[in-house]
Amino acid sequence: MKKYLEGSVWHRWDLHIHTKETNKNDQFTSSDFTSYCIELFRKAFESKIYVIGITDYFSIENYKKVVEFQKNINTRTEFDSESKDFISSILLLPNVELRMIPVTDKNNLINIHFLFNPEYVDKLENAFFAAIEHSAGSGKKFRMNKEGMIALGKDQEPSLDDLKAYERGVNSFIVSHENVQKLLDENIELRKNSIIVVSNGEDGVSGIKKHYEFFESITPGSLDALRQSIFRLSDMIFSSNSSDRKYFLGKKENSQGNIVDTPEQILRKCGSLKPCIHGSDAHDESKLFKPDNDLYCWIKAIPTFNGLKQVIYEPEDRVIIQKNNPYTEYDKPHFSFVKITNSKIFSDSSEIKYNTNEIPLNKNLVAIIGGRGTGKSLFLDSIARTFKKTGSNKRINEIIISPENFLVTFNKEDDEK
Repeated sequence: MKKYLEGSVWHRWDLHIHTKETNKNDQFTSSDFTSYCIELFRKAFESKIYVIGITDYFSIENYKKVVEFQKNINTRTEFDSESKDFISSILLLPNVELRMIPVTDKNNLINIHFLFNPEYVDKLENAFFAAIEHSAGSGKKFRMNKEGMIALGKDQEPSLDDLKAYERGVNSFIVSHENVQKLLDENIELRKNSIIVVSNGEDGVSGIKKHYEFFESITPGSLDALRQSIFRLSDMIFSSNSSDRKYFLGKKENSQGNIVDTPEQILRKCGSLKPCIHGSDAHDESKLFKPDNDLYCWIKAIPTFNGLKQVIYEPEDRVIIQKNNPYTEYDKPHFSFVKITNSKIFSDSSEIKYNTNEIPLNKNLVAIIGGRGTGKSLFLDSIARTFKKTGSNKRINEIIISPENFLVTFNKEDDEK
Protein backbone atom coordinates (compact mmCIF):
# COMPACT_ATOMS: atom_id res chain seq x y z
CA MET A 1 0.00 0.00 0.00
CA LYS A 2 1.25 3.49 -0.83
CA LYS A 3 2.46 5.55 2.13
CA TYR A 4 1.05 9.07 2.28
CA LEU A 5 3.91 10.66 4.19
CA GLU A 6 2.56 14.19 3.75
CA GLY A 7 -0.62 13.28 5.67
CA SER A 8 -4.16 14.28 4.71
CA VAL A 9 -4.44 15.95 1.30
CA TRP A 10 -7.48 16.90 -0.79
CA HIS A 11 -8.11 14.18 -3.41
CA ARG A 12 -11.03 13.15 -5.58
CA TRP A 13 -13.00 10.17 -4.30
CA ASP A 14 -15.91 8.55 -6.18
CA LEU A 15 -17.70 6.27 -3.76
CA HIS A 16 -20.60 5.24 -6.00
CA ILE A 17 -19.94 3.63 -9.37
CA HIS A 18 -21.44 0.45 -10.79
CA THR A 19 -19.75 -2.14 -12.98
CA LYS A 20 -20.56 -4.18 -16.03
CA GLU A 21 -22.87 -7.03 -14.98
CA THR A 22 -24.28 -4.94 -12.14
CA ASN A 23 -27.45 -6.51 -10.76
CA LYS A 24 -29.73 -3.70 -11.94
CA ASN A 25 -29.75 -1.26 -14.87
CA ASP A 26 -26.60 -2.54 -16.59
CA GLN A 27 -25.99 -0.11 -19.48
CA PHE A 28 -22.27 -0.83 -19.91
CA THR A 29 -21.25 -1.66 -23.47
CA SER A 30 -17.78 -3.12 -22.88
CA SER A 31 -17.41 -6.49 -24.58
CA ASP A 32 -16.46 -8.25 -21.35
CA PHE A 33 -15.54 -7.52 -17.74
CA THR A 34 -11.82 -7.20 -18.49
CA SER A 35 -12.52 -4.55 -21.12
CA TYR A 36 -14.67 -2.74 -18.58
CA CYS A 37 -11.85 -2.78 -16.01
CA ILE A 38 -9.40 -1.37 -18.56
CA GLU A 39 -11.76 1.53 -19.23
CA LEU A 40 -12.50 1.99 -15.52
CA PHE A 41 -8.86 2.32 -14.50
CA ARG A 42 -7.89 4.35 -17.56
CA LYS A 43 -10.49 6.93 -16.61
CA ALA A 44 -9.56 6.73 -12.92
CA PHE A 45 -5.96 7.57 -13.82
CA GLU A 46 -6.99 10.42 -16.12
CA SER A 47 -9.28 11.91 -13.46
CA LYS A 48 -6.88 11.14 -10.59
CA ILE A 49 -9.43 9.24 -8.51
CA TYR A 50 -7.80 8.01 -5.31
CA VAL A 51 -10.70 6.00 -3.86
CA ILE A 52 -13.49 4.18 -5.72
CA GLY A 53 -16.64 2.66 -4.24
CA ILE A 54 -17.46 -0.40 -6.36
CA THR A 55 -21.23 -0.64 -6.02
CA ASP A 56 -23.79 -3.36 -6.60
CA TYR A 57 -27.14 -4.40 -5.24
CA PHE A 58 -26.89 -7.10 -2.54
CA SER A 59 -23.49 -8.33 -3.76
CA ILE A 60 -19.71 -7.81 -3.73
CA GLU A 61 -18.90 -10.31 -6.49
CA ASN A 62 -18.12 -7.62 -9.06
CA TYR A 63 -16.06 -5.76 -6.46
CA LYS A 64 -13.93 -8.89 -6.05
CA LYS A 65 -13.39 -9.10 -9.82
CA VAL A 66 -12.23 -5.48 -10.00
CA VAL A 67 -9.86 -6.09 -7.07
CA GLU A 68 -8.42 -9.13 -8.86
CA PHE A 69 -7.82 -7.08 -12.01
CA GLN A 70 -6.08 -4.40 -9.95
CA LYS A 71 -3.84 -6.98 -8.24
CA ASN A 72 -2.58 -8.07 -11.66
CA ILE A 73 -2.22 -4.58 -13.11
CA ASN A 74 1.53 -4.94 -13.65
CA THR A 75 0.90 -7.79 -16.10
CA ARG A 76 -1.32 -5.64 -18.31
CA THR A 77 0.05 -4.17 -21.53
CA GLU A 78 -2.64 -1.49 -21.85
CA PHE A 79 -1.02 0.83 -19.27
CA ASP A 80 2.37 2.50 -18.97
CA SER A 81 4.45 2.38 -15.78
CA GLU A 82 3.13 5.69 -14.44
CA SER A 83 -0.47 4.54 -14.88
CA LYS A 84 0.26 1.19 -13.24
CA ASP A 85 1.84 2.84 -10.20
CA PHE A 86 -1.18 5.08 -9.73
CA ILE A 87 -3.77 2.36 -10.40
CA SER A 88 -2.14 -0.02 -7.94
CA SER A 89 -2.43 2.63 -5.21
CA ILE A 90 -6.18 3.29 -5.71
CA LEU A 91 -8.26 2.18 -2.73
CA LEU A 92 -11.25 0.07 -3.77
CA LEU A 93 -14.13 -0.06 -1.30
CA PRO A 94 -17.06 -2.50 -1.55
CA ASN A 95 -20.33 -0.57 -1.67
CA VAL A 96 -23.41 -2.75 -1.16
CA GLU A 97 -26.69 -1.09 -2.08
CA LEU A 98 -29.85 -2.29 -0.33
CA ARG A 99 -33.54 -1.52 -0.70
CA MET A 100 -35.29 -0.92 2.58
CA ILE A 101 -38.90 -0.50 3.67
CA PRO A 102 -40.87 1.68 4.37
CA VAL A 103 -41.88 3.25 1.08
CA THR A 104 -41.25 6.93 0.50
CA ASP A 105 -43.79 9.61 -0.36
CA LYS A 106 -43.47 8.58 -4.03
CA ASN A 107 -43.96 4.88 -3.30
CA ASN A 108 -40.27 4.15 -3.78
CA LEU A 109 -38.23 1.98 -1.47
CA ILE A 110 -35.41 3.55 0.49
CA ASN A 111 -31.91 2.87 -0.85
CA ILE A 112 -29.09 2.69 1.66
CA HIS A 113 -25.45 1.87 1.06
CA PHE A 114 -22.98 -0.09 3.15
CA LEU A 115 -19.35 0.85 2.52
CA PHE A 116 -17.14 -1.85 4.01
CA ASN A 117 -13.56 -2.04 5.18
CA PRO A 118 -11.72 -4.07 2.49
CA GLU A 119 -9.95 -5.98 5.27
CA TYR A 120 -13.34 -7.26 6.45
CA VAL A 121 -14.52 -8.62 3.09
CA ASP A 122 -13.81 -12.28 3.88
CA LYS A 123 -16.23 -12.13 6.82
CA LEU A 124 -19.12 -10.50 4.98
CA GLU A 125 -20.70 -13.69 3.68
CA ASN A 126 -21.54 -14.92 7.17
CA ALA A 127 -21.61 -11.64 9.10
CA PHE A 128 -23.74 -9.68 6.62
CA PHE A 129 -25.23 -11.44 3.60
CA ALA A 130 -26.31 -14.60 5.42
CA ALA A 131 -27.42 -12.65 8.50
CA ILE A 132 -30.16 -10.53 6.88
CA GLU A 133 -33.43 -12.11 5.79
CA HIS A 134 -36.37 -11.15 3.61
CA SER A 135 -39.78 -12.22 4.88
CA ALA A 136 -42.12 -13.35 2.11
CA GLY A 137 -45.09 -14.13 4.33
CA SER A 138 -46.48 -17.50 5.47
CA GLY A 139 -43.34 -18.01 7.52
CA LYS A 140 -41.08 -17.99 4.48
CA LYS A 141 -37.72 -16.27 4.95
CA PHE A 142 -34.87 -15.92 2.48
CA ARG A 143 -31.29 -14.92 3.24
CA MET A 144 -29.59 -12.02 1.48
CA ASN A 145 -26.95 -14.21 -0.17
CA LYS A 146 -26.89 -15.74 -3.63
CA GLU A 147 -28.60 -18.94 -2.55
CA GLY A 148 -31.30 -16.95 -0.80
CA MET A 149 -31.90 -14.76 -3.86
CA ILE A 150 -32.25 -17.83 -6.09
CA ALA A 151 -34.63 -19.46 -3.61
CA LEU A 152 -36.75 -16.29 -3.44
CA GLY A 153 -36.92 -16.08 -7.23
CA LYS A 154 -37.96 -19.72 -7.56
CA ASP A 155 -40.51 -19.33 -4.79
CA GLN A 156 -42.18 -16.70 -6.95
CA GLU A 157 -41.76 -18.60 -10.22
CA PRO A 158 -40.60 -22.23 -9.85
CA SER A 159 -39.87 -22.70 -13.58
CA LEU A 160 -36.98 -20.20 -13.58
CA ASP A 161 -33.39 -21.40 -13.96
CA ASP A 162 -30.85 -20.27 -11.36
CA LEU A 163 -29.71 -17.18 -13.30
CA LYS A 164 -33.22 -15.88 -13.93
CA ALA A 165 -34.28 -16.81 -10.40
CA TYR A 166 -31.35 -14.82 -8.99
CA GLU A 167 -32.35 -11.77 -11.05
CA ARG A 168 -35.94 -12.15 -9.85
CA GLY A 169 -34.78 -12.47 -6.26
CA VAL A 170 -32.61 -9.35 -6.47
CA ASN A 171 -35.53 -7.35 -7.84
CA SER A 172 -37.82 -8.59 -5.06
CA PHE A 173 -35.57 -8.61 -2.01
CA ILE A 174 -36.33 -5.96 0.62
CA VAL A 175 -34.70 -5.49 4.02
CA SER A 176 -36.33 -3.96 7.07
CA HIS A 177 -34.86 -1.21 9.20
CA GLU A 178 -35.48 -3.31 12.32
CA ASN A 179 -33.47 -6.27 11.00
CA VAL A 180 -30.55 -4.09 9.96
CA GLN A 181 -30.54 -2.23 13.27
CA LYS A 182 -30.70 -5.50 15.23
CA LEU A 183 -27.80 -6.96 13.25
CA LEU A 184 -25.61 -3.91 13.83
CA ASP A 185 -26.47 -3.83 17.53
CA GLU A 186 -25.53 -7.49 17.92
CA ASN A 187 -22.41 -7.53 15.75
CA ILE A 188 -20.08 -4.78 16.97
CA GLU A 189 -17.28 -5.91 14.66
CA LEU A 190 -19.54 -5.54 11.61
CA ARG A 191 -20.57 -2.05 12.73
CA LYS A 192 -16.95 -0.97 13.20
CA ASN A 193 -16.11 -2.13 9.69
CA SER A 194 -19.03 -0.49 7.90
CA ILE A 195 -20.07 3.04 6.97
CA ILE A 196 -23.77 3.48 6.24
CA VAL A 197 -24.89 6.08 3.71
CA VAL A 198 -28.45 7.12 2.88
CA SER A 199 -29.03 7.47 -0.84
CA ASN A 200 -29.86 10.81 -2.41
CA GLY A 201 -32.55 11.64 -4.95
CA GLU A 202 -35.89 9.94 -5.28
CA ASP A 203 -34.68 6.66 -3.78
CA GLY A 204 -33.55 8.38 -0.60
CA VAL A 205 -35.27 8.59 2.75
CA SER A 206 -37.26 11.70 1.99
CA GLY A 207 -38.71 10.47 -1.29
CA ILE A 208 -38.13 13.97 -2.61
CA LYS A 209 -35.13 15.50 -4.28
CA LYS A 210 -33.62 17.17 -1.22
CA HIS A 211 -33.12 15.52 2.16
CA TYR A 212 -33.49 18.75 4.12
CA GLU A 213 -37.03 19.29 2.79
CA PHE A 214 -38.14 16.24 4.73
CA PHE A 215 -37.17 17.87 8.02
CA GLU A 216 -38.57 21.26 7.08
CA SER A 217 -41.97 19.75 6.28
CA ILE A 218 -42.01 16.98 8.88
CA THR A 219 -45.28 16.25 10.67
CA PRO A 220 -45.77 13.83 13.55
CA GLY A 221 -46.47 10.27 12.49
CA SER A 222 -45.12 6.73 12.61
CA LEU A 223 -43.68 6.86 9.08
CA ASP A 224 -41.86 10.11 9.87
CA ALA A 225 -40.43 8.58 13.05
CA LEU A 226 -39.21 5.58 11.08
CA ARG A 227 -37.57 7.81 8.50
CA GLN A 228 -35.80 9.71 11.25
CA SER A 229 -34.57 6.41 12.70
CA ILE A 230 -32.97 5.59 9.35
CA PHE A 231 -31.15 8.92 9.38
CA ARG A 232 -29.98 8.03 12.89
CA LEU A 233 -28.75 4.67 11.60
CA SER A 234 -26.68 6.32 8.87
CA ASP A 235 -23.21 7.88 9.05
CA MET A 236 -23.31 9.93 5.85
CA ILE A 237 -25.64 11.25 3.15
CA PHE A 238 -25.21 10.76 -0.58
CA SER A 239 -26.07 14.26 -1.82
CA SER A 240 -24.47 17.00 -3.89
CA ASN A 241 -27.14 19.50 -2.84
CA SER A 242 -25.58 22.43 -0.96
CA SER A 243 -28.72 22.88 1.15
CA ASP A 244 -28.47 19.28 2.33
CA ARG A 245 -24.87 19.92 3.38
CA LYS A 246 -25.83 23.06 5.29
CA TYR A 247 -28.79 21.37 6.94
CA PHE A 248 -26.91 18.33 8.23
CA LEU A 249 -24.18 20.62 9.61
CA GLY A 250 -26.81 22.66 11.44
CA LYS A 251 -26.18 25.76 9.32
CA LYS A 252 -29.12 25.97 6.92
CA GLU A 253 -31.20 29.14 7.11
CA ASN A 254 -34.86 29.54 6.17
CA SER A 255 -36.28 32.38 4.09
CA GLN A 256 -36.35 34.62 7.19
CA GLY A 257 -32.65 34.09 7.83
CA ASN A 258 -33.17 31.84 10.85
CA ILE A 259 -31.39 28.51 11.33
CA VAL A 260 -33.79 25.68 10.42
CA ASP A 261 -32.30 23.25 12.93
CA THR A 262 -29.32 24.01 15.14
CA PRO A 263 -26.49 21.48 15.51
CA GLU A 264 -28.07 20.41 18.81
CA GLN A 265 -31.39 19.77 17.06
CA ILE A 266 -29.65 17.80 14.30
CA LEU A 267 -28.01 15.65 16.97
CA ARG A 268 -31.42 14.98 18.54
CA LYS A 269 -33.16 14.17 15.24
CA CYS A 270 -30.36 12.41 13.34
CA GLY A 271 -27.98 11.19 16.03
CA SER A 272 -25.03 13.18 14.67
CA LEU A 273 -24.05 15.85 12.21
CA LYS A 274 -23.74 14.21 8.80
CA PRO A 275 -21.19 14.73 6.03
CA CYS A 276 -22.58 14.82 2.50
CA ILE A 277 -20.57 12.80 -0.02
CA HIS A 278 -21.18 12.27 -3.72
CA GLY A 279 -20.47 9.83 -6.52
CA SER A 280 -21.12 9.60 -10.23
CA ASP A 281 -23.52 6.62 -9.80
CA ALA A 282 -22.22 5.45 -13.18
CA HIS A 283 -24.27 2.77 -14.95
CA ASP A 284 -22.40 3.17 -18.24
CA GLU A 285 -18.83 3.97 -19.28
CA SER A 286 -19.54 7.57 -20.26
CA LYS A 287 -20.60 8.43 -16.70
CA LEU A 288 -17.57 6.98 -14.94
CA PHE A 289 -16.21 9.70 -12.63
CA LYS A 290 -18.39 12.32 -14.34
CA PRO A 291 -21.12 13.39 -11.92
CA ASP A 292 -23.70 15.86 -13.17
CA ASN A 293 -22.57 19.50 -13.27
CA ASP A 294 -18.97 18.49 -12.45
CA LEU A 295 -19.85 18.22 -8.77
CA TYR A 296 -16.83 16.19 -7.70
CA CYS A 297 -16.35 14.77 -4.23
CA TRP A 298 -13.14 16.09 -2.64
CA ILE A 299 -12.07 14.48 0.62
CA LYS A 300 -9.14 15.51 2.79
CA ALA A 301 -8.03 12.27 4.38
CA ILE A 302 -5.47 9.55 3.87
CA PRO A 303 -7.07 7.21 1.27
CA THR A 304 -7.97 4.40 3.64
CA PHE A 305 -11.18 3.12 5.18
CA ASN A 306 -10.21 4.76 8.47
CA GLY A 307 -9.50 7.95 6.54
CA LEU A 308 -13.10 7.92 5.33
CA LYS A 309 -14.25 7.31 8.89
CA GLN A 310 -12.48 10.50 9.92
CA VAL A 311 -14.93 12.40 7.69
CA ILE A 312 -17.75 11.24 9.98
CA TYR A 313 -16.11 13.00 12.92
CA GLU A 314 -15.20 16.16 10.97
CA PRO A 315 -18.10 16.46 8.51
CA GLU A 316 -17.50 20.11 7.60
CA ASP A 317 -13.73 20.25 7.22
CA ARG A 318 -12.98 16.93 5.52
CA VAL A 319 -15.32 16.86 2.51
CA ILE A 320 -16.63 19.31 -0.05
CA ILE A 321 -18.60 18.86 -3.30
CA GLN A 322 -17.43 21.15 -6.11
CA LYS A 323 -15.58 21.21 -9.42
CA ASN A 324 -12.15 22.46 -8.37
CA ASN A 325 -9.65 21.12 -5.87
CA PRO A 326 -10.06 23.18 -2.66
CA TYR A 327 -6.29 23.66 -2.56
CA THR A 328 -6.48 25.89 -5.62
CA GLU A 329 -8.81 28.28 -3.80
CA TYR A 330 -6.43 28.94 -0.93
CA ASP A 331 -3.08 28.98 -2.65
CA LYS A 332 -0.29 30.19 -0.37
CA PRO A 333 3.49 29.94 -0.04
CA HIS A 334 4.58 26.81 1.80
CA PHE A 335 7.46 24.45 2.42
CA SER A 336 6.78 21.32 0.38
CA PHE A 337 9.81 19.06 0.73
CA VAL A 338 12.97 18.46 2.75
CA LYS A 339 15.80 16.34 1.34
CA ILE A 340 18.56 15.35 3.77
CA THR A 341 21.89 13.66 3.05
CA ASN A 342 23.70 11.71 5.78
CA SER A 343 25.57 14.46 7.68
CA LYS A 344 26.95 15.51 11.03
CA ILE A 345 25.03 18.39 12.57
CA PHE A 346 27.59 19.74 15.05
CA SER A 347 31.37 19.79 14.73
CA ASP A 348 31.96 18.54 18.28
CA SER A 349 29.65 15.52 18.09
CA SER A 350 29.65 12.59 15.71
CA GLU A 351 26.63 11.00 17.39
CA ILE A 352 24.18 13.75 16.53
CA LYS A 353 23.58 13.44 12.81
CA TYR A 354 20.96 13.19 10.12
CA ASN A 355 20.42 10.01 8.17
CA THR A 356 19.62 10.30 4.48
CA ASN A 357 15.92 10.96 4.11
CA GLU A 358 13.30 12.66 1.96
CA ILE A 359 10.37 14.24 3.79
CA PRO A 360 7.29 15.59 1.95
CA LEU A 361 5.51 18.32 3.91
CA ASN A 362 1.79 18.97 4.01
CA LYS A 363 0.69 22.25 2.46
CA ASN A 364 -1.29 23.04 5.62
CA LEU A 365 1.48 22.14 8.05
CA VAL A 366 1.18 24.28 11.20
CA ALA A 367 3.11 22.30 13.81
CA ILE A 368 5.64 19.51 14.29
CA ILE A 369 4.70 17.12 17.07
CA GLY A 370 6.61 14.40 18.85
CA GLY A 371 7.97 13.30 22.19
CA ARG A 372 10.55 15.22 24.16
CA GLY A 373 14.04 14.85 22.75
CA THR A 374 12.93 13.46 19.39
CA GLY A 375 14.53 16.30 17.38
CA LYS A 376 11.64 18.67 16.67
CA SER A 377 13.52 21.86 17.57
CA LEU A 378 16.71 20.68 15.89
CA PHE A 379 14.82 20.02 12.66
CA LEU A 380 13.33 23.53 12.73
CA ASP A 381 16.72 25.04 13.57
CA SER A 382 18.22 23.26 10.56
CA ILE A 383 15.53 24.74 8.30
CA ALA A 384 16.23 28.20 9.72
CA ARG A 385 19.97 27.69 9.15
CA THR A 386 19.30 26.75 5.52
CA PHE A 387 17.59 30.10 5.00
CA LYS A 388 20.28 31.92 7.04
CA LYS A 389 17.70 32.89 9.66
CA THR A 390 20.10 32.53 12.56
CA GLY A 391 19.04 35.45 14.74
CA SER A 392 20.27 35.22 18.33
CA ASN A 393 19.78 31.46 18.61
CA LYS A 394 23.22 30.15 19.60
CA ARG A 395 22.53 26.56 18.56
CA ILE A 396 21.50 27.54 15.03
CA ASN A 397 24.91 29.17 14.56
CA GLU A 398 26.61 25.96 15.71
CA ILE A 399 24.96 23.82 13.03
CA ILE A 400 27.56 22.87 10.42
CA ILE A 401 25.44 20.90 7.96
CA SER A 402 26.06 22.28 4.49
CA PRO A 403 23.12 23.64 2.44
CA GLU A 404 23.55 21.00 -0.26
CA ASN A 405 23.04 18.29 2.37
CA PHE A 406 19.87 19.87 3.75
CA LEU A 407 17.67 21.04 0.90
CA VAL A 408 14.32 22.68 1.58
CA THR A 409 11.83 23.24 -1.24
CA PHE A 410 9.76 26.41 -0.86
CA ASN A 411 6.69 26.85 -3.08
CA LYS A 412 5.61 30.40 -3.85
CA GLU A 413 2.01 31.39 -4.56
CA ASP A 414 2.42 30.81 -8.29
CA ASP A 415 3.89 27.36 -7.50
CA GLU A 416 7.37 28.55 -8.45
CA LYS A 417 9.99 26.66 -6.42
